[in-house]
Amino acid sequence: MGPKRKTTDSELATSPRKREKVALEPQNEVGSQYLNWPAPEKAIQEARDFILVSAISSQPTLLVPDRDCDGLSSGHILRRTLIALGKAKGNIAVHFVGKGRNVHAEEERTKLEKRALNGEAFGSIIVLDQGSNDENEIAKGINTLIVDHHFSKKFPKNAVICSACESPPIATSSLLTYIVCKGLLLENGLFSPEVKKALTWLALIGIVGDLGPNVPLDQDPYPSELHEANITHKTSVSKLVPFLNAPRRTPSSDPGDSWELLRIACDAVPSIDPKTIMSLTSDNPPTDPDLRTLRSILLNLDKARDATFQETERCSHTPPIFSEDGRLAILTINSEYQVHPLIATRWAGHLKSKQLVAVGCANTGYLPGKVNFSCRLAKGSIKARNEAVEKKTGKKRRNPDDKYSKANEAAGMFENESDTDEEGKDEQNIISLLRGYAAEDESFAVKLGEAEEKGEVSFAKGHKEASGGSLTPELWEMFTTKCLKLLKRGSGDTNINTKEKKAEAAAKKNGNTLDNYFFSPKKKKPGS
Repeated sequence: MGPKRKTTDSELATSPRKREKVALEPQNEVGSQYLNWPAPEKAIQEARDFILVSAISSQPTLLVPDRDCDGLSSGHILRRTLIALGKAKGNIAVHFVGKGRNVHAEEERTKLEKRALNGEAFGSIIVLDQGSNDENEIAKGINTLIVDHHFSKKFPKNAVICSACESPPIATSSLLTYIVCKGLLLENGLFSPEVKKALTWLALIGIVGDLGPNVPLDQDPYPSELHEANITHKTSVSKLVPFLNAPRRTPSSDPGDSWELLRIACDAVPSIDPKTIMSLTSDNPPTDPDLRTLRSILLNLDKARDATFQETERCSHTPPIFSEDGRLAILTINSEYQVHPLIATRWAGHLKSKQLVAVGCANTGYLPGKVNFSCRLAKGSIKARNEAVEKKTGKKRRNPDDKYSKANEAAGMFENESDTDEEGKDEQNIISLLRGYAAEDESFAVKLGEAEEKGEVSFAKGHKEASGGSLTPELWEMFTTKCLKLLKRGSGDTNINTKEKKAEAAAKKNGNTLDNYFFSPKKKKPGS
């Protein structure tokens, strides 16, 4: 490994150190590209000040992380930082929002305002990876910090906001939290080797959980120590992520076991890293008490993971129906499990058609009285269209997986309108795609706006590459019939979209069924 580099206040990563992959020239242009990465410098410093005040305060602090790997790891990075700064472990609590709800819902805000720890009101609340779609206070009278990376133009008032949503490449909440906390600990001389070790593998869990295992951490603007940690932990982190994600997808949606596993691992001295954690899946029970507890939790997580796998397989075979313009395909399932994002992701990688932009999966059984849906970019279709244009024009176009598209475009590698189709529509932004469909019918747009204002529904939230929402059955019916103009599947072929029929026929002809595409017979689990 190279010599330890000096870290700047907001981790600008502008040093001319060598990377495994060649950076764009000149080097100073790459540095200036990331001056506000992973968030504006002012926001990062305000977040550090907030965390420091919370650590010093005698009042308890409440962490409100999302239930996925990115949220859980963000929460533990923050918790470990508060402890390093002198906060007592017993003065830190965690709160998870209810199933299918968000922290901005009225009932959740009321819960936060009423919560106490040992009879004492919380002096501060730190919300991590929860998104933002409301301008109301999170909890009246309580100091609040929001650390997030979901796209939003609205943020709660009377809160400190540290958002990565407009600082590409968009950092995960865990990576943003890591850089915020790392700088704060360095300022106070507390970024010890042991703390660094724990925070780096926690950050990796969030990064892999949100973006997968192939993020180019060896390139700017990512901190070099994450790449070094990834060399050691990439395989074990990739194996651990499905375990941690599984409980939130079950009908109970309780991430308590996942949180507890990370808590025990982080509190141990030295911390128990993912490689050691995953070694506990062997048939030989450990003798160490902490390791025995972790093994027991892992077994529970594995049960949740297997149940989620089985439910995903049960629901994955629903065929999609295309919108009238062919840009969006929708599958409809009925499940108490949160498997609709997984199924949307599967089909988005599998389904291809000339106009397809995104694939969505609607779940009518996840919450009573709601249709929850998730949409993912159909990257294969977009890439195929881009390749056709590149062949015709000789100009390279931006693909969804181009991590450094803006830097590359500045260097002349992309044409200026490369993220739009021939009609000028942004075809790599699901949020704008969904909002565009919503505007197709005035009556739907009005009813949607009224329901959003009351906090009754959620629509087109999240990320440009991964969005969705939660609508009432009435609004979902209006959206699919009046906006998407989906043709209903009936008993006769007359009700089936021609594009859909062609896609299904092509899949069968090429052997591209979901079973064949995602699993070989040898890898398929028993009973699936």
